Amino acid sequence: MFLDTDVRDALPLIQAPTLVLQRRGDRAVNYRAARWLAGQIEGSRYIELEGEDHFPWVGDSDAALEPIEEFLTGVRPGPAPRASAGDGSVH
Repeated sequence: MFLDTDVRDALPLIQAPTLVLQRRGDRAVNYRAARWLAGQIEGSRYIELEGEDHFPWVGDSDAALEPIEEFLTGVRPGPAPRASAGDGSVH
């Protein structure tokens, strides 16, 4: 159904901050279409990711989640903290 939805006329009306994420090898939506879409929304931010999965939770989800977190919070996520000795974790 989403392939039959045409939002082209509505894109220039969007006034909210907009992040467009797209995997370059996405087999459902071509990256050029996503670039075009982002170009129709004034002030939008386009980020192209490696991979071929359409859904952000499939494949390298961290690659998609990090720019989303930065977009929402304004802070670039740093590396995950490492466990220290004596905390019960296995090294």
